[in-house]
Amino acid sequence: MKLEHIETPLVEGKREASYQMHRYYARKPSNIVSTYIQAYSQTNDTVLDLFSGSGVTGVESIRAGRNAHVVDLSPLSAFLSRVTATQIDISELEKAFKRIEKAVKEEIESLYATNCPNTGERVVPTHFVWAGPKNKPDEARISKVWYEIGDEKAERAPTAAEQEQADATKERHDEVWFPSTKLSYGDKEFQKSNVLKTVAELHCSRALLALGLLRNAIQKERNVALRECLMLAFTAALQQTSRLVIVISNRGSKGGKKGKSNRSVEVGSWGRPSYWYPEDHFEVNVWNTFENRFKKVLRGKEQIAEELRGTRVVDGKARLTDSPTLHLHTASATHLTMLADSSIDYIFTDPPYGGAIQYIELGTLWTAWMDQEVDATQEITINPRQGKGAAEFESMIHEAFCEAHRVLKTGKWMHVTFHSKHFDIWSAILRAIVQAGFHLEHVLHQPPLRASSTALYQPFGSAVGDYYIRFQKRAKPSVVPEAIPDEDYERVVIDSVKTILEEAGEPIMFQHILNRLFVLIFEAGALLNTTVDPISILKKRVGHEFELVPHEVDGEEVGSLWVPC
Repeated sequence: MKLEHIETPLVEGKREASYQMHRYYARKPSNIVSTYIQAYSQTNDTVLDLFSGSGVTGVESIRAGRNAHVVDLSPLSAFLSRVTATQIDISELEKAFKRIEKAVKEEIESLYATNCPNTGERVVPTHFVWAGPKNKPDEARISKVWYEIGDEKAERAPTAAEQEQADATKERHDEVWFPSTKLSYGDKEFQKSNVLKTVAELHCSRALLALGLLRNAIQKERNVALRECLMLAFTAALQQTSRLVIVISNRGSKGGKKGKSNRSVEVGSWGRPSYWYPEDHFEVNVWNTFENRFKKVLRGKEQIAEELRGTRVVDGKARLTDSPTLHLHTASATHLTMLADSSIDYIFTDPPYGGAIQYIELGTLWTAWMDQEVDATQEITINPRQGKGAAEFESMIHEAFCEAHRVLKTGKWMHVTFHSKHFDIWSAILRAIVQAGFHLEHVLHQPPLRASSTALYQPFGSAVGDYYIRFQKRAKPSVVPEAIPDEDYERVVIDSVKTILEEAGEPIMFQHILNRLFVLIFEAGALLNTTVDPISILKKRVGHEFELVPHEVDGEEVGSLWVPC
């Protein structure tokens, strides 16, 4: 069957329920991943993802009737893939939840229970707002209590008894297990907020007790598959029950889906790639959060159950059968010793972007509660704490793609997705892949379903969306071309931008320039010839070959647009 290459962007579909069960980083659109897998492999072929993350590649491969090997250093990645793909009886999962509910719901709610000062009615608050001195979590105190009476959503100041109730929970900590794992702060972003020292400190005293009670009940579930589904809901609840949930006060009050609200602020989320402790933060009812996350797990398992019927999920390498098999490997991408030479038919992967996200450090929130440890020495990243700079990152990413080249069959294809505002990281990854022997065949910009309006109108920024880069393994390995003179490269960059502006015929956002710039540089044969950031070139040409003009929305200046001089 003749291969029809994907040469144009695809339309991102709605996120399926099966991919809303857990909040993990950098999840690629499942419909797009599926389209690539079906275009570049055939039924019963074997697909590889070297950096599996949330597991989309593996799950979409077996849904399409392929076998898959997914590799990731974090045990959380294998856990997410296994729970998503493992067959379970939905009715038994519902019964398992009911057992947990019967065991601990009442006790957990008693940790929050209070009386409405107006009616005297017993209520179980849904949220508490905590405030206190900056960077001193132990001195924080409750400033607001949220609860519901019928359709009314109420907000009031706490009573002294409610503060005492929260503080007293620390005395019961010896009744439960919770992790004492130390947090790592390896990069500058983390160092700015190095206040919380352990995983336990990510939660207030009451949340720790409630989570401990809940986890203890889940661990008593005898059926492994059911227990892991419950733990999926539990781990998914961890971030929203933590001290990392910010208070949003600048958007005005909003009524919820139910009833009226007179609340002055909104509930945020863990919004930064760090363990940043906000001075004002929420404490969210643990049981409510867990129940909400379980409903998402239930919907996800219901949605995917029929599609994955007959598939197998195994830890490690197993004998291939007629059933699509998902092989899970908790290992480094630099050592694919479990895979034979030329055993893979297609590779789709999303590598780390330097130190943009510290996956192992951030994943500690989840892996510690799973009682799992990760050997960070094998992590491919830029991280001062680990003694890894740009050179170490490039060396390790090169090792990983040397392994990818070894296991891929000659003539077969690999797609690497990529997004970074740092050209040196982009350049390092491309060089590492080509030096591993792959031929760079095509660069495609894939826009997101939606983009931040704030980001769109920045005069200089990063591309919105991802690049999907196509490589091929040929009989004769590729080599990195020799560098070209800086002035020649600069001319390619400037001419590419002029082409983009001419085609537009009107002032355009810088994001639109970036979305096509790397594609045109590649087509000009100059993408691998330099490490010079094209943005630095363009900044010098503003006022000479390009101009920035103000852009207004509703009479307010929101940014700049680009035009030729």
